Amino acid sequence: MSEGDAMDTKQSIAARFAGVALFLGLLILLPVNFMTALHYHISDITAHLSQYRLNIAVDVFYVLDSLVVLALLYVVLKPVNRSFALVATFFRLVSAVAWAIIALTMLNVLQLFGDAAYLSVFSTNQLKALAELQGDYGNNAYYIGLPAWSCASTIYSILWLRSRYMPKSLAIYGLVSSMWCVLCAFAYLAVPHFDQMVNAWLYDVPMVFFELALGLWLMVRGLRANGKAA
Repeated sequence: MSEGDAMDTKQSIAARFAGVALFLGLLILLPVNFMTALHYHISDITAHLSQYRLNIAVDVFYVLDSLVVLALLYVVLKPVNRSFALVATFFRLVSAVAWAIIALTMLNVLQLFGDAAYLSVFSTNQLKALAELQGDYGNNAYYIGLPAWSCASTIYSILWLRSRYMPKSLAIYGLVSSMWCVLCAFAYLAVPHFDQMVNAWLYDVPMVFFELALGLWLMVRGLRANGKAA
């Protein structure tokens, strides 16, 4: 087996596993986060403790899953353009760190509703206010990580388009949806009340659909045989 054939085999295996990790990671994360957001408010967290703890566990799982995805995608896309693949990997790492901060703030909120002796100096209303503040930290961490995630997805999409490892239409959709998310993510940070102009659900949902489709494609079909590393 030649060195080129060995690399192709390594890329194909990495692509399959990247597809599994990408698809299952989102498939587990999205329902838990969505359903938990619907069923509890931070001020009555003790009434939904099991759901809240499950949310934390799933967020930590997603952090680890993201690290697996970024490592495998680097293996797949490094032959296309090593520098671009490395930059995308770094951005995806920043996004994973943001999710780790989200999980950490959720643990901090949980601690505020505990029975530690030092909490007795705070009134109930003060504890609720501190919990709300921690919850806002977690929300802010997401919107700090969102530009990094969308920039990573944009670069990945460019590399997918150049490599022809997947259908051109899917790569173009990924590029458009990722660039849209980049625009919204930075506008949210720079423009006051931008979330009132454009619904926050519309920032990343198109890109999430792309990543689900990408994961499913890589998991089921793998890399296209006629693809080339440019």
